[in-house]
Amino acid sequence: MEKMSTIRDISLNLLSVLNDMRVVVAPERSSNSLVVTANPYDVVSRGLTPLKLLANDYGMNLHNFIATGRDAPRLYRFKEQALRQLATNLVKNAVIHSGGRDVFIHFEATEIRQDVFKAQLIVKDNGKGIPQHQIQTLFEAFARGDTTQDGTGLGLFIAKQLAEELGGHLEYEENITGGACFSVEFLLQAASMPAEAEAEAEAEAEAEAEAPSEFKGLRILLAEDDAVLRMLTQKSLAKKGAIVTAYENGQLALDAYKEGEFDLIITDLMMPQLDGHGLVRSLRAQGCTLPIFAVTAAVVGDETDQILDDGANGFLSKPVHIPSLLDKLQAFHKGALA
Repeated sequence: MEKMSTIRDISLNLLSVLNDMRVVVAPERSSNSLVVTANPYDVVSRGLTPLKLLANDYGMNLHNFIATGRDAPRLYRFKEQALRQLATNLVKNAVIHSGGRDVFIHFEATEIRQDVFKAQLIVKDNGKGIPQHQIQTLFEAFARGDTTQDGTGLGLFIAKQLAEELGGHLEYEENITGGACFSVEFLLQAASMPAEAEAEAEAEAEAEAEAPSEFKGLRILLAEDDAVLRMLTQKSLAKKGAIVTAYENGQLALDAYKEGEFDLIITDLMMPQLDGHGLVRSLRAQGCTLPIFAVTAAVVGDETDQILDDGANGFLSKPVHIPSLLDKLQAFHKGALA
């Protein structure tokens, strides 16, 4: 059994290498993704499913944020194969080469004019990032960077071609909190929906509208410097009925608290200008008695003890898990939190 597993792994690796080489040797044969009518949200989600096992092997966690607006069309005209492979390549690259613990995937489409939507795919990790001197050659074929993992050095080169095939441009963005961030924007054309599919979509929307909203009307002040996590948390809470006011550092959140009215405060720990510790201490010094929950990647140890000493009522692991937050809030109201 062990020998068969080894043979299988070697065979899959060779197939992957041959496929990458084919793109370099005959690029005109790789750009054959057809324009089809499909749901891009499903395409991205399903494309990432097989990578969960790979992520587990590398001790990494995948966090998907696939934003589907209730009023947005379910079907679009686009190159399905190119989008699926682009998302897969970027996530696989982050899992294998970033050296981090988490990969965050965000996909969303917003309407810019009638039936035309701007789609954005972001893949971000909290690993070692890309050295400044390697950024210029990042998307070149066989550029290996400083990774020690196996590979052809073609992953980002192919991803760049796929982005262009979709009509977009793959970009690398520096992240002040560490790690790498790749993003691409491209246009989607809304497609008409068959009558049966439209009826099914309306039924799903009605069911969602009737679902209980645990945080309906709850005014939440959120401090999170990571743009992807901030958007993920804000959207997740808003879907549950909350009114979320979000800022990228503790100082802006503190200023907003002075000017507004809130029911709950959620803060990251590591932020520029004023971190979570300073924000919690400042809020309590000003007489704030609202429940305050800190969001941290380390849910045990001195870090969590310190934030509780600062005056927080509890802490949550990243990214914010809605059921866990609900449990914490209910415990607070019952007086069960320290």
